[in-house]
Amino acid sequence: MATAVARSNDSMASGKAMSPFSCEATQRRPSRRRASSSSYQQQLQLQKSSHTSSSPAHKRQDSTISASSSNSDCSSISSSTVGALADLAIYSRSPRQALYVLRRLNELKRAADRAAEESDSPQANAASFAYAKYILDHAARLEIGQHAWLSEAVTVLHDLALRRYPVAQTLYADLLLEGPPCADPSQPILVQRDNEGAFRLYRQASERGDADAAYKAAIMVRDRKVPWGSDTRTESGRLLALAAAQNHPGALHALATDQLTDPSDVVRTARGLKLLRLAADHANRHYPDALHDLALIHQRGVPLLSIPPDAASALNLLLDAADLRHAPSHNTLGTYYASAATALPPTSPDRSRFNALSVHHQSVAANLSHPQAQLALSQMYLQGVPGVLEKDPAEAYLLARKAADAGLARAQCVVGHFVEAAQVVRCSDPKREAAMWFARAAKAGSTAAVRALERLDTDFHGSVV
Repeated sequence: MATAVARSNDSMASGKAMSPFSCEATQRRPSRRRASSSSYQQQLQLQKSSHTSSSPAHKRQDSTISASSSNSDCSSISSSTVGALADLAIYSRSPRQALYVLRRLNELKRAADRAAEESDSPQANAASFAYAKYILDHAARLEIGQHAWLSEAVTVLHDLALRRYPVAQTLYADLLLEGPPCADPSQPILVQRDNEGAFRLYRQASERGDADAAYKAAIMVRDRKVPWGSDTRTESGRLLALAAAQNHPGALHALATDQLTDPSDVVRTARGLKLLRLAADHANRHYPDALHDLALIHQRGVPLLSIPPDAASALNLLLDAADLRHAPSHNTLGTYYASAATALPPTSPDRSRFNALSVHHQSVAANLSHPQAQLALSQMYLQGVPGVLEKDPAEAYLLARKAADAGLARAQCVVGHFVEAAQVVRCSDPKREAAMWFARAAKAGSTAAVRALERLDTDFHGSVV
């Protein structure tokens, strides 16, 4: 179901049904941002060379591997091909793909060792960095010896950071903040987090021209994650401008958001929109937020600048952001498709399709741990979606519980009702347990939870709050 629904995103209804954007549904236009992307063109070229039109999906992947892995020297494989094959290895669970990851790792390690023997040049640093980054990017596929691989990657990055190699400083700083991916908690690789150490590395890398490091340093200053004086705005603004000069999408989006704070200021609004469009043009899987924000602006228009609503552009921007696995965009699309389906007559064939699209997008967002999507999908499981989703109260409770644990007040109220009604979940004292969930939601500002607490009228209300 999910695969079929995902494919139907590119062929929106082009007829009589009203779209979630209050205009007639249109076909998705080709994305100028994505069509101009070099990585997108490289992937298209790789697909053409692999004869994708005549082979099943799993055979396409295997043929791609065979064609590329036959060259034992890593220098003979172009960077575009490596990037595309890396994507295949991440999203495919084929044993052949896992074998390719190990084979590619060994090739990168040999290349790094050869470069290191020749000289301590930028080429040697680049080869070592490519080897370490590949390990981190594919850590989930290294099921055998994962801890040893990750330890080696951290060691390599640490050595490169000491040599003041900018991209390695940035990546090692990320590890100091978040830890290595897929690391076993019982075998820590980095003993403790180090905010100040990460900030120093970001600053050093930004001075050597790394835009991502400048952006991350700016965010740490702005959010006061490192000791700084009272004037954080000046330093964070300087670092953001440094990153934005290199068209860093995160920095451009942060500057645009700052300009768009006053909707009555024509000059700042126009400048903010320009920055936001530029951020959307350079959006990537790490920084897709500008696409979502620009889509919402296109949806409602900007009367101050005489810009009318543009539902088609809003839809395309949201779909572009969804392609980058942006959870809020999936949630927005799911909400809009559900609204469109409700507005259609029950006999309309588009109603079932819009419902299926809504379930698909909310499911993707829920899998990405988006609380609002988890709650929306919970309601779908609770009520059922005709022709798409059968009722499943147990799944509805589990999804609502995940959203509630994330702090969503409405979800906490829903969990309270589940517990109070002894539906799906059982406990020794349902009213007391329900009161606890209603109290949490009330603290978060839910008026429905306050009314539920008043209705329960329990003696232990004061102790729970």
